[in-house]
Amino acid sequence: MTKINLDPYTIKLDSHGCTVTENYVGKDKDGQPKESSRHIGYYGKNYKAVSQALESIVVSELSKQDQLTLQELKDVLTIGREEVETWVKNVMEG
Repeated sequence: MTKINLDPYTIKLDSHGCTVTENYVGKDKDGQPKESSRHIGYYGKNYKAVSQALESIVVSELSKQDQLTLQELKDVLTIGREEVETWVKNVMEG
């Protein structure tokens, strides 16, 4: 298994596909800090799947914004998708 650490996200790649998780520090029932993670998604095993996994990270980060216009969202997703797909394809196909 291969792990790509994109703090606070982790992409785990294995022979079946890739899984994206977000790591965070929350609080336990006593109010003490507790490290945990949340599942973002599971994707196939080709370069497009890794691109989709990275795109889900972008979407997750964008959802944390207070306000974003539709045009800003479109621009970020379009530029991000193209860059990510190119990078992942180059890395995975050599």
